[in-house]
Amino acid sequence: MAEANFETRVRCAAAAGWWTTLIGVIWMMVGWCFWIALPHCPTLRRWVECMWGGVKIDDVLSTVWLFFGAFKIILFIFLLVSIFLTIWARRLKKAA
Repeated sequence: MAEANFETRVRCAAAAGWWTTLIGVIWMMVGWCFWIALPHCPTLRRWVECMWGGVKIDDVLSTVWLFFGAFKIILFIFLLVSIFLTIWARRLKKAA
């Protein structure tokens, strides 16, 4: 009984990992599209500079690219953990 409960928990953790990764990828795609469109829209540029306290858009973009690079690494780690949990859940199911 305890083994089945543990197997269920691992499967639930794998599912939660996949959903978290999917939501992160969607959020990143929306954010990426926003920052790609930014240099081509003068109104949006002024709004972002105002929201960042008058910082020039080139400085903002370098910070944003750094953030997206770090976020991609985090998403990759989430993806690896999700794959690991999925494989582990399948092995537990076969072993039971």
